[in-house]
Parts: sequence; C-alpha cells; structure tokens
Amino acid sequence: MKNSKTLLLFIILTSVVVLCVRAYYFYPYYADDSYITLRYAQRLLDGYGLTWNNGIPVEGYSNLSWTLLMAGFGALGVDMELATRITGLALSISIIGLLAYYIKTRYNGDPRIVAIVLAFFSICGIVSVWSIAGLEQPLVAFLALFAIIKLFDFRDYKKKSNLILSSIALGLLCITRPDGIMLCFILGTYLFIINKNEVKKAILLVSQLAIFPLLFYFGQLAFRIYYYGELVPNTALVKVTPSFYHSWIGLRYTLRFFRTNSSLILITLGLVFLLYKNRHKNLKLISTILFFWFAYLSFIGGDIFDAFRHHFYSLVFILILLADGLYEFFKSNYYKKWNKNILVVLLILSFSYFVYRQFTDSRYMNVKNLNIAYHHLTLAKELKATFSDVQPLVALDAAGVIPYTTKFPSLDMLGLNDYYIARHKPKTMGKGFIGHELGDPEYTLDQSPDIIQMDYGVREPVRYIDSMLYINKRFKENYRDISVFAKADNGYNYEGVLWFNIFSNKVGIRSVGNKVIIPAYYFKTTEEVFNEFKDGNLLLPIEPNQEFELLLPYRIQINTIYTELVGVEILHSSEGKNTRITIKNNSNEKKYLKEVVVK
Repeated sequence: MKNSKTLLLFIILTSVVVLCVRAYYFYPYYADDSYITLRYAQRLLDGYGLTWNNGIPVEGYSNLSWTLLMAGFGALGVDMELATRITGLALSISIIGLLAYYIKTRYNGDPRIVAIVLAFFSICGIVSVWSIAGLEQPLVAFLALFAIIKLFDFRDYKKKSNLILSSIALGLLCITRPDGIMLCFILGTYLFIINKNEVKKAILLVSQLAIFPLLFYFGQLAFRIYYYGELVPNTALVKVTPSFYHSWIGLRYTLRFFRTNSSLILITLGLVFLLYKNRHKNLKLISTILFFWFAYLSFIGGDIFDAFRHHFYSLVFILILLADGLYEFFKSNYYKKWNKNILVVLLILSFSYFVYRQFTDSRYMNVKNLNIAYHHLTLAKELKATFSDVQPLVALDAAGVIPYTTKFPSLDMLGLNDYYIARHKPKTMGKGFIGHELGDPEYTLDQSPDIIQMDYGVREPVRYIDSMLYINKRFKENYRDISVFAKADNGYNYEGVLWFNIFSNKVGIRSVGNKVIIPAYYFKTTEEVFNEFKDGNLLLPIEPNQEFELLLPYRIQINTIYTELVGVEILHSSEGKNTRITIKNNSNEKKYLKEVVVK
C-alpha cells in the first residue's frame, strides 16, 4: 500500500513538472484579449467601475469572475498579467489533482490509469498554452470538472455536502462563462432522471443543485440590467451571429481538434465501446455534455484563437471517459487475452504520435512562433511615453494590450467594447471571422480618433472595418500612414503602420500662437522609412543626403521655417492650393528629426 501511494505521488508530481515545462515552452505567449479583461479590472480599481471607456458603459467581457479575481490581485499590488499566468497554471495543476482524485476514489488509484490520463493531460498543447495565456479557460475547466466529480461523489456516496459543492462550482461557472449555464441544465436533468422513480426527491435534489447557479446567474443578470441597461452582454451581440458559414467554420474547428489530438480521440472512442457494452453509468452523461458542447461550438462558429482554447473544457470530459474506459478494459477479457507487450508497444506508439502532434501542429506552433501581444506591448509602452500628456483617442481592431497599457481613451472598431457598433451590424454579418465582422466607418470617423491601427499595424486592410475605412473619402483626406519602429530590450520589437490624423491637435499638424508645428513623422521619401521612438519622442531618421517631402492640402503663409537640427536644409513652395515642404540632410551623419516649425 505504501509503495502504491508513493508511485501515485510520483506520477502526479511528474505530471506537474511536465505541465510546467510544457507551459514554459510556450512562454511568453499571452492572448491580446486577456488585456481586455485587465483593462476592465484596472478601471474598476481606478474608480471608473466595470467600464471600457468613459461614456455609455458596455459589458465587453464574458468572464466576470475572472475579471473580479484579477482586480482582487491588482488591489493587493500584484501585477495582474502575472496573476493571470500564475492562477491559470495553478488551476491546471489543480485539474491534475482532480483527475487523480477521481481515479483514486473510483478505481483504487490504479497507477496505469493515472499515468495514462495525466500523461495526455500534461503534454497536451491546449493545456500548455492556455495555462499561461491569461484567459479564463483553466478556471472554466476546473469548475466544470469539480462540479461533475462532486455530483458523482454525491450519487455514489450520498453525502449531501458534495451536492452543495457541485452547486457552488456550477454557480461560479455561470459567471465565468455565459455558456456555463449549459452544464447546469445537463447536470440538473441528469440528477432528475436518475431519481425519477421518486419524483419529490428528484425535484428536491435538483432544487438544491440549482441554488448557486440561480443565485449567481440571476445575480449577474440583475447587475447587468441595473448597470448596463441590457439583458445580454455586448460580447453576445458581437460574436453570436448564427449562419451556415459560421456553423461550417465551427464544425471545422472541432474536426481540427479531433485531428490534432487523434491518438487520444481514437483510444477514447475504442474504450467507449466497452463502456457502452458494460452500460457504464457515466457514459450517457459525459457523451451528452460533449455532444452539446461540440454542437454549441459549431453554432457560434468556433474560435479565432489558435490552440483550441474552447476545447480545454472538452478535454477534461474526454479524460474522464478515458479513465472509465481504461478501468473497464483492464478488467475485461480483452486485456487478459491480449499479449501485454503488444499492448504496451501500441500504447507507446499512440502516445508518441500524440506528443509529435503537440509539438508540430500549426495551431500550436503559431502560438510558439508568433507573440503578437508582446510586440504590441513594446509599441504600447512607447505610445504611452510619447503621447501620455495629450491622451490621444486610439481606434483599433486589436483592443487589448494598447488600451490597457496606455490607458488612453480607445475606440474598439470591432464593437466588442462599443455600444453603437455592436448594435449596428453590416449586411455581410455571418460571412466573416467570428467577432471580427462589425465596423462602421462613418461612426468611427465621427469620433475623430487621433490614431488608427488596422489589424496589428498594416497599411493594406484586413478586417471589414479596415476595408471600409480604406475607401472612405474622409479617411483619405484626414489620415496619413506612418511607419513606426519601437525597440525592446527583450527582443520583442514592434514594426508596423499607424494612421495619424493630420488635423489632430494632439498628434497632427497644430498651430501654437504664430507658429505651425509639423511633426517630422509626416514627411515621406520614395522608400519606406520607419520613424523611431526615442526618449519619449517619435523621430524621423534621416541618412546623409537623404531627402523627404510633405505635401499639405492647404496653403501656408511662410515667413520662417526651421528645425532644431544643424545641417538639415528645408525648402518650401506653393502648388495651387497645396504647400510642399522638402527637408534634406546635408551633413555626414544620421539625424533624428522631431519637428519642423513654420512662422
């Protein structure tokens, strides 16, 4: 017995180590949407409530409990980004504990079952990525698994406290994800069915299970109505757009999950045969949960993120099926009759292929190789250092790290955090990427944003709103594409394009007394030159003998024109209603120009 406990502990600790190493493999990946949660949490701490901007409040988050939890860490002085990572990893480790507990209490802690189940969990790319990516998926999976295990504990051991614990977990799940209510309905129905011969008892038990889901769900609904004046969150208006196209994309999302994790899926499906044959009491419930979850993901169109974050939830239920199936297999005649060496070889080959897919599948490698949020973090820090005194309005598609880090007033052009856009949908709705289909160019330009970023910083349009802006007359007249470069000590440099409002009194050409100040980043040459952030300024680098021009769409009466740099020649001329200004570096060294001043 002592050796058995030691072996079980060794397997658990090994799984924890593997999970942590795998998570570190994907570090420092962080989902841009995680910063949306942190912006709400930070504004709550700053006294602005659960809001995105000043003005009409919108519920642009779908993870209330996670947002409040991070705000709690922030109130204690803990860096909230770090808190999301540590909490996510701790919850995934806790899931290891829950799976081991389930196998120990049902199957005497059979080390073969524990080792196989935890090996699949700890090496899986879904777990590795989303344990550290900053979103609520580890909490969702933990609460769902805890709820069903405690319900099984109540069913099998008749201890009422387990029913209450399951209810608490389900309640928290309801305010962690809006779709958490699905599991509540399924488990409530299951509890009623297994007690259907005693109707009064069944109703009483279901009522007890429903206490905390009803309390939390309707509590949040009451808060939403009172605080936001809405029945559904902004996220639902933006993301829930049923269509045949979205259903097809959602189905492909799940099929891709099956393919990437085919070893695990095929082994589990093979064992389901035994569970069905032996009428295992968990099979119908777990199968129902997975069926409705897969159908739901198809309905909403899957997810835009790599690494299958919504299947973290699926994974824990699949592993319960795997554990149940392995137990049935090990006690069956199939296991007794088959050559054990062959079985071991087959298992090793299957698991080896599983590991291979976790390290090579593009949905995981994209996460490993592309860390867009951290490149954006570099840009955000420089924007804050350069423009914090004027607080420009920034309009963007990726509404995470830049709004959170800069604390600038921000316009979410995709509508997730905007009242108007979420309620004015284009005719093309249902034919594009989920959550990235909205946008109103006229509304966006009416807000007079000082800076616009398309997608992650591109010149050519990517999203629907980018395309609509790109052909808009006002946009063409008022905005100029500015190539920018921000250097980072950690290597996550940013290089991209921002669109600056040339008429903005914050980042544009502005009048100060009898002077007109022209930021140097508006000047262009025949080749692309990246303006560089340096010491709180955005500067134009000019090589020796290099020449730049700016054509203004109006005439300026120029008496004197100068810069702060020696060796830079400035010429100007009037061309009809326009003014052309030319600057040239006549020195033998590279110059960094901040602005040109006209009197």
